[in-house]
Amino acid sequence: MGTPFYLAPELWMDKPCSKKSDIWALGVVLYELCAKRYPYEATEMEELEQKVLKEKYGTIPNTVSKDFKLVIEKCLKRKPEMRPSIDDIIFNDMFQQKCKLNRITLPLELNKSKLLQKIQTNKHVPVTANKTIADSKELFDNLKEVGGNTSNNKKDGSVPTEKSNNTSYHSRPGSAHSQSSPFKGLNQGGLSNDKTTPT
Repeated sequence: MGTPFYLAPELWMDKPCSKKSDIWALGVVLYELCAKRYPYEATEMEELEQKVLKEKYGTIPNTVSKDFKLVIEKCLKRKPEMRPSIDDIIFNDMFQQKCKLNRITLPLELNKSKLLQKIQTNKHVPVTANKTIADSKELFDNLKEVGGNTSNNKKDGSVPTEKSNNTSYHSRPGSAHSQSSPFKGLNQGGLSNDKTTPT
């Protein structure tokens, strides 16, 4: 499961793990890549918990672009429902443009420009590549209407919806959800369960 530095606020509060918990962990990774440190640093579990639940993370370096900062900030929202889905991130204009710039070939169901072109061709309506779309579900729905096909669609043509994952592998160490704590007898990621600072 990695170190506790990647645990989302809801997991510290013994709430179920969901895909939005993974988005928080992604935000931590992106922050770490930019700042070369964790957004919340601590030497004890209790200290880390309090920081994650109550404090603002460290400032993102000014060398990071405004758009990328915004992605990180959205991923690190304390309320899970305020975080973006992975589709929101992938269909973000910045992400799409970076893929194009670096010649990364996206599959049809993840290529915003090609999806919009397909919708325009099949429905004969004016659609531009820079049209603002709330999330990828609208694209999937449009493709379904015109007989399009995506690898993520179910057999009945519907779009899979995000469901809460109540698995315990991301549960807070020592909580009722955690059957076998990975922190037992181990000082992971520089954190200690002891009151004293490790030497």
